[in-house]
Amino acid sequence: MGHCCFPQQAAFLGTALLAYTFGLRHAVDADHIAAIDNVTRKLMQEGKRSVSVGFFFALGHSTIVVPGVVDRLPGRIGSRETDRNR
Repeated sequence: MGHCCFPQQAAFLGTALLAYTFGLRHAVDADHIAAIDNVTRKLMQEGKRSVSVGFFFALGHSTIVVPGVVDRLPGRIGSRETDRNR
């Protein structure tokens, strides 16, 4: 108890937490809020549902981040596994 689940990747996990925090801060930038608000208002004026505007905006943003992270993750973990087996 009290041990980190991933002691070998402590720096990587710290970087991931920092990136996540910056992402949350980026999510509430004024230009993002304004873009979502503009699309929502336009859809409402046209009599269309606007419930999922924020969801799809976030999905569009995350399609850039998630593949980049997944692309880098296996190489990082794989290299440590190789080092450990020597």
